[in-house]
Amino acid sequence: MRVAILNIDASSEQKPRVYFSSEFGQAWANWLENLPNPKQTYHVELSVGDTLTWGLDILPAPGASHKLEPDGNGVAIYATLEGCEDDGFTVLRLGNSIVMVEAFGEPPPIGTIVSAHIQALTLSDTGI
Repeated sequence: MRVAILNIDASSEQKPRVYFSSEFGQAWANWLENLPNPKQTYHVELSVGDTLTWGLDILPAPGASHKLEPDGNGVAIYATLEGCEDDGFTVLRLGNSIVMVEAFGEPPPIGTIVSAHIQALTLSDTGI
């Protein structure tokens, strides 16, 4: 996914946080490697550190379109459910990007638009 870095908060003792913009919206996320340059664009991979539960923090979102938006201290990702295994491995499609999450419980049918409420979203520069 291509993102533009709008703001950087490097005050955290853990990973720096970046406020970014993409074609799907704006949100905060952790940045995995060296600090990015503000006002630069990057091709990134999205990683989710949360374990999600169907019906609690990942839900069907009928009529929604693909988007990202701030959600408290995290981000809400609206994407299409592409696949879900019994071991929790779940694949979401956000535009042309794939987001892999771990989600347990009873999922909706494949192809359903879902909203996933993520507290630990991390971006990493792909170098492309």
